[in-house]
Order: sequence, then structure tokens, then C-alpha cells
Amino acid sequence: MKIEKLFSHLNTHKELIFYLFEHRDKVVFYEELEKFISMEKLEVLESFEIVEIVENKVYLDARVSTLLENYLNIDDNIEVSSIYDKINDLKHKIEILLEYKNKQNKLIPKIRIEIKRSDFILLQNLFKLRIHIDRVYKNIEECNTKYL
Repeated sequence: MKIEKLFSHLNTHKELIFYLFEHRDKVVFYEELEKFISMEKLEVLESFEIVEIVENKVYLDARVSTLLENYLNIDDNIEVSSIYDKINDLKHKIEILLEYKNKQNKLIPKIRIEIKRSDFILLQNLFKLRIHIDRVYKNIEECNTKYL
């Protein structure tokens, strides 16, 4: 079978394919499908192996169903572990954030105290510098008067 014919039939009967794919886990009787397709056209799809007809029941061919499941990345297995890992990762990040926030709340007052101490030390050093400058000027004046 040529791929063009396969895709043509899939496209022409997309509502039927969609319906059968959505109901792939249960039995679908022809009576449910009469709104989509006639029995003659359904038999044509069976000849192209897109659907299977068993008595009055219609199934989507397993290969078509597998193709759609693989393309849509549909799996019956629910991956709880990946969700669990993501939740644990989020919990860990929240713990880190709370720890950081607690440290920040403890560090900010310490930083303020250190800044105030720095201001005080700077002020003390300025006073000492002033005293030393005054001493130097006094000594210069004394030296000038002695040697002049």
C-alpha cells in the first residue's frame, strides 16, 4: 500500500479514526459508527487494514493505534516517580529559600551593627588624624621659631 493512500483514507475518515482511537479500550459496535461511515466504506478501510471488523464490532487496527499512541506519547503507565521527584525538588528549593531568608533576617541586623561600628571607627580615626595634624603644625611652628 502506498503511503499516500493510507494518509488519504486516514484524512478522509479522521472523525471515525478519532472516535475509534478515543474508544480503543472498549467495544465499539457498528451502530455507533453509522453517523460517520457506511458499511461499504468501512469494509474498504478494513481492506487497507486501518480497521478490523469482527462480527458487528469495529476496532482500530493495532498498528494505527500504536502509531497514534507513539506520536501523541500516550502511555498507560502513570509516571508517579517523575512527579514525586519534581515535588521533592520543589520542597528542597523551598527549604533553601526559607533557610536563606532566616539567615538574611539574622544577617541584616549584624550588617547594620558593623556599619555603625565602621562609622564610629571612621569618626575616631578622623579625630586622631586631626590631633596628629595639630601636633605636626605645632612642631613645625616650634621648629621654625627655634631655628629662625
